[in-house]
Amino acid sequence: MKEWRRSIHVIRRSLHHSSGTFFTRAPDGTFVPPKLPLLDEIANEVKMGGFLSLDKTAVIGMQHLLPTTATLFNIMIDVLGIRPENMFFKGKFYSTHPETEKYMIGRGIQILKTKSPRWPGQYQENTREEIKEMWENFEKRLKTSEIEKIIVLDDGGMCLESIPKSIRYEYRIAGIEQTRFGLYSKTVKAQVFPLIDVARSAAKKHLESHIIAESVLRRLNTLLAGLDVKNSTVFGVVGNGAIGTAITKYLLEKGYHVVIYDESDSAFHGIRNKNCYRMDKLESLIAGSDIVFGCTGRDVTENIDVTELVNGKCVFISCSSQDIEFLTLLKKIGTTPYSETINNNISRIGYVGKSSQEISVLEKGFPVNFDRTPLCDFPADISLTRGLLLGSFIQAALLARKPADDGLTPNKTSHYMLDPFVQRFVVNHWKSGQPKKRYTEEELSCFNDINWVMKNSSGDYFEKDLFCTALSKLDSDTATPKRTCRTKF
Repeated sequence: MKEWRRSIHVIRRSLHHSSGTFFTRAPDGTFVPPKLPLLDEIANEVKMGGFLSLDKTAVIGMQHLLPTTATLFNIMIDVLGIRPENMFFKGKFYSTHPETEKYMIGRGIQILKTKSPRWPGQYQENTREEIKEMWENFEKRLKTSEIEKIIVLDDGGMCLESIPKSIRYEYRIAGIEQTRFGLYSKTVKAQVFPLIDVARSAAKKHLESHIIAESVLRRLNTLLAGLDVKNSTVFGVVGNGAIGTAITKYLLEKGYHVVIYDESDSAFHGIRNKNCYRMDKLESLIAGSDIVFGCTGRDVTENIDVTELVNGKCVFISCSSQDIEFLTLLKKIGTTPYSETINNNISRIGYVGKSSQEISVLEKGFPVNFDRTPLCDFPADISLTRGLLLGSFIQAALLARKPADDGLTPNKTSHYMLDPFVQRFVVNHWKSGQPKKRYTEEELSCFNDINWVMKNSSGDYFEKDLFCTALSKLDSDTATPKRTCRTKF
């Protein structure tokens, strides 16, 4: 009960919490990205080390083009020395902040304009075509430049999957993947260049989900106001992880009936309420809900004919990556006559089936916490993610290599954990800007134990301590254990 009350307090606070300035404007009114002191501190340490030259390094990838992403890119250019003409990025149309995109283009970064899929459920197909075009543009740049090293900074795995085969053997390459979904790809897993696993780092797994959950909750008030919600409305929540649990507790506090489903028994803890019902089948949840939240990061409608289960009206809302959560349903809607409306700034596609049956998917199945405004990009919160990405970028730049070409040495896949000392450094500098009661002291203090961070992060630890020279501040007297430098650069 105590844990539940703490969560409710955090949820209430999240609806009012403002974590710093989203961005500022120059005297002429132009957009200026926010300051993130954590990134400055990391990058300045590397710059003062003077051993990492990046003027012949290119960066290509896919990212949410939000104000703090521009801050990250500015650090890469202004402090670390990446040339903007050697930066190629594609945004995601459902999250791109137009002013940020325009700013990046003005800085000289090669931004590929993105388009909304023509039909529901076609995001991945469209994106793969656009990424192919970006790689083609990148190959043209390679022919006229002195680029020696390539860092692929990916969000979703599709950019890593699409690396032209010839490039894999001609350049020193390292990849970074920040989402679990991107790591599901067998193609990504089969790459032989170093891959930094940010997605399954302890910091991202244990801390970022709280931030995402609260961004969904901030959007939830607007969503419910735009839907025909009554006291009798039944909500279904698929996936009882951090995001699903936050939504469930919020709805229960409002007095609604909530039906929940998760494949794992271990996902159910801390919820005791007479209006909360656990289902052993996903079909039962869909058939018995008026509004369904998807919080799994997988296609929950795969192998399920939703149109046979829904009686009356049902609204589906995604809280996870891309349009994956209800992909099979979206594809089915896309092959039948459907309607598309926008009410209260909320997009909805609708499918009318048998008598009185109406199935709707909000925001075309894309995550509702992205509304293409800075409101989903609180600087003091998201600096955790940006700090981890900057650390992984430096790590990737140091690890990048070409495959052995002697015909004898076997080239193996090499997946590395995000350096645990970097994770500790980022968390300890980021946590001071967090609102009280969002995290327990135990949740944050465990990052002081390097052994715990390593145990809770996926990938191999690079024992030659690449960061011992790059980030000397990581070797504080409180390090447990203290890093021993064995490699000079």
